[in-house]
Amino acid sequence: MSTMFLIGEISTLFQIDIRTLRYYESIHLFEPASVDETTGYRYYSIDQFERLNTILYLKELNIPFIEIKHFLDNRNVDHILTLLKEQKRRTEKKITEFKQIQQRINKRIQQIEDVSNVEELFKIRVTQLPERMIVMLKQKIDRSDNLEMSIRMLEKNSNMKSTIFLGQVGLAISVTNLQQKKFDEYDALFLFVELDKHLYSNATIKSLPQQRYLRAIFWQMTHSKSLILIMDLHRIPPNSLLRFKYRSNNS
Repeated sequence: MSTMFLIGEISTLFQIDIRTLRYYESIHLFEPASVDETTGYRYYSIDQFERLNTILYLKELNIPFIEIKHFLDNRNVDHILTLLKEQKRRTEKKITEFKQIQQRINKRIQQIEDVSNVEELFKIRVTQLPERMIVMLKQKIDRSDNLEMSIRMLEKNSNMKSTIFLGQVGLAISVTNLQQKKFDEYDALFLFVELDKHLYSNATIKSLPQQRYLRAIFWQMTHSKSLILIMDLHRIPPNSLLRFKYRSNNS
């Protein structure tokens, strides 16, 4: 049996695209043992099989090619241990990131399903909600203001990446204005963030404790009208609305 193989034969034996083998050659990761100067044919020796197997194995572990090449050029036990431990660390970090993405997707699905429940529209419910984390911007906000600028200011002032925010926006109103049914001005804006407390060192992070809240789901209604609806139709004392949380499928 021949101990030399053409690039097409290597492609078939290892189920690798020929273009991939040519790329490996271009970055000096896996080069032919010899090249025929007349025909340009590339020949690989059977002794190179182990190197290619190692490349494919480490590639499946998502280790960068530059690190694979450095290891192959400097093989020793300590080096492979260091390589694998570092990739383990990177993998665990990615797993954590994907779990966070999964949680965000699940929460968003739940939010959309909640506001899509037409049977719950305009109904006031006492609902047990879990602990939630918010970052708050204490600033007078008129109900006619565009909230986008305030949201950008809050993200900047909190020194946090916008990716940690969950897409839910809240507005706080003073007790006095609430009691007097004055809903033209809010006293603060807040955004919900990931629950993992260890991610934050900023003092602006606050916790909404796990407990019962009043919740209303409304459609195409201003926040002030929804509060009046709650207070008038359900005869709820104004000071009971301090923990009111609104949800709209427009948000």
